[in-house]
Amino acid sequence: MEQSALRKKLASEVDRVSWRPLSPHYERGVLWLLSPDLDLVEVGLAVAEDRVSDVSVWIQTGKLRRPTEGEVQAWFDDPIAQHFAFLIVQPFVLVVEYRGPEKTWRDRQGPDAS
Repeated sequence: MEQSALRKKLASEVDRVSWRPLSPHYERGVLWLLSPDLDLVEVGLAVAEDRVSDVSVWIQTGKLRRPTEGEVQAWFDDPIAQHFAFLIVQPFVLVVEYRGPEKTWRDRQGPDAS
């Protein structure tokens, strides 16, 4: 698939969700947390295209990492204090954390938000 077509496809698959639907992916060890300064679609594209050098740099700099046990416990303790933008790039689930409940974000987007 051409890169621009793949980028468009991945962008259309980004969604937001609360913690609970993501927890099984964490338990399976496939959940990766992105630094908020990374672009979720760009990281997904790099993973899909197997751009090991880009992904390695993000991991080495801590911009792409597995969530800590403390973060996960906080998300379980207060599951509506934050929500996550997520993108599935098999077998991985890439997420970016945002403060505030998913409902608040959806309300701001309106009924036709994607």
